[in-house]
Amino acid sequence: EIAETLTKELGLIGSNGVDIVITDDGPVVIEVNPRIQGSLDTVELSTDLNLVDETMKAVEGDLVLDSVNAKRYAVKAVVFAARDGAIAGNFDTEKGGIVDIPEKGRLVKQGEPIATGIGIGDNRASAFAEAMKNVDRIKAGVIAQYPVG
Repeated sequence: EIAETLTKELGLIGSNGVDIVITDDGPVVIEVNPRIQGSLDTVELSTDLNLVDETMKAVEGDLVLDSVNAKRYAVKAVVFAARDGAIAGNFDTEKGGIVDIPEKGRLVKQGEPIATGIGIGDNRASAFAEAMKNVDRIKAGVIAQYPVG
């Protein structure tokens, strides 16, 4: 409701992001992003919508969605490099569930993002569990294994 109220008051259309932190004193808005967000893939997986198409329709005045209902849960978990190194191998992309895939041999510094594990499920717990399986695949296969230097 907070996000809907803010976007209407600001006159925003299409896909917008409102970052809210839940505090002991209640929700606090920390940022309003009038653009498609980094959570695009998880929202699309949850809703079966193409957010770019829906945003274009909204900008062109052809918005037909009053509300969006999630059909399933989707989780996104970014894996960061534990140490400096190079990507040691390729991801098994046929299994799916891993996105933002780097090329083999790419140098990474400690703390840099390596890849993202995606999980989909009928509930939050099952989606999270699937995402963590994909995170484990990332860590097992390609986390910075060669020292840089």
